[in-house]
Amino acid sequence: MNEYVEKEGKLVFRISGLNNPVQIKVDCQYGTLSKVSFFHNGLETVGCGEEDTIGAGQNLKHHTIEFNGASGNPDGGKIKIIHTIYETGGNSLVYTFPDDYTGKPPYDLNDQEPSYVFTVNFI
Repeated sequence: MNEYVEKEGKLVFRISGLNNPVQIKVDCQYGTLSKVSFFHNGLETVGCGEEDTIGAGQNLKHHTIEFNGASGNPDGGKIKIIHTIYETGGNSLVYTFPDDYTGKPPYDLNDQEPSYVFTVNFI
C-alpha cells in the first residue's frame, strides 16, 4: 500500500459564478471501493456513488483544497475512481485516479489498496 501524491498545481478549477454551489461526485469502476475526504469548513467524506457540496463559489475562490482518497478492490481487479468537481450551472473538472495520475511515486498497477492525494486550486 503506497500513498500517491499528485503534482501540485496540476488541477485548477475556474469558478464561473460566485453564487454557484460547487459539488464533488465520486464514481468507482471495476469493483473499486473508495472514500475521499476533504476539509473546507469541516471534514467531509464522500464514497463511491455519492456526492457532496464542497462550498459556494464565493467561499472557494482563491483557495486550495486537498483531497485524500483511500481505495481498494476486494475482487483483486483494476482500481479506477472518477472524481467530478462541478458547479451547479457552471464549470466542471474531472480527475480519474490512477488514469490521470502524474505524481510521485509512479503508480504500481499491482497495488490493491492505494491511498492518494490531489489538490485543486480554485481560481
